[in-house]
Amino acid sequence: MSRAWGEALGRIGAEVRALLFEALGQIEALAAAPDAERKSDGSPVTRADRASHELISGRLDGLGVAPVLSEEGDPGAAVGDTCWLVDPLDGTSAFLERSDEYCINIALIDGGAPVYGWLLSPHLGFGVEGGAGFGAFTFSPDGGVAPVQAPPPRDRLRVLTSRQQTEQDRIAGALESCLDGAGFDLEPRSSALKFALIGCGRADAYPRLGPTHTWDIAAGHAIVEGIGGGLIGADGEPVRYSDATLNDSFAAFSGDPAPWIRLLNAEG
Repeated sequence: MSRAWGEALGRIGAEVRALLFEALGQIEALAAAPDAERKSDGSPVTRADRASHELISGRLDGLGVAPVLSEEGDPGAAVGDTCWLVDPLDGTSAFLERSDEYCINIALIDGGAPVYGWLLSPHLGFGVEGGAGFGAFTFSPDGGVAPVQAPPPRDRLRVLTSRQQTEQDRIAGALESCLDGAGFDLEPRSSALKFALIGCGRADAYPRLGPTHTWDIAAGHAIVEGIGGGLIGADGEPVRYSDATLNDSFAAFSGDPAPWIRLLNAEG
């Protein structure tokens, strides 16, 4: 990406990291009495979602870098050419079940592509960030940032899926015919934690056969590109972020894109 974005990220990176840990603390403080409701699409929303949204959106807006589009913001808003894409609490169902597999997602978008992304999940205890041309990094509550080292090749691919049983069965069947005999282990996980596990080298891929929202995947997209992988849609091209907030099937991966292109083609 451009030198200008590199300079901007150098100025604001520490603030975004600190903001993520502050938002996580706020979410955890509200876990005992989440006050859940249902949105018009049937998905749950809690006091923690809204509090995290208010905190993150206000702080990012104050940076003066780009307008903010958040899941809990204006439902009629569209993805702008340059904007922040935020999911202030991704995995609300997991949060309500007292699981630690929820995540906070922040991505910076420019020209329809993710410039840089940050993910923080209490499951890991540290955050993961990165972008194409920048690399991938972990970050800790004390402000430390460390580059992710590429993991050694695994004997069996570690493939992550959603916790929906029908999705798991469909992915397992497709992988049998698309991996050319390579062994794999399928592991269900919640939220954008799946991207964070790829970004820190603990997993290899996350195929999704169905729609998601842009704020669910944009930060993870940037991070897997930072580690040298990608996130492609059913057409085999990198997912773009434009007017729509809903996207179709995709595969995120850290290595060779070929088997994931075959999988998406077979299931399209």
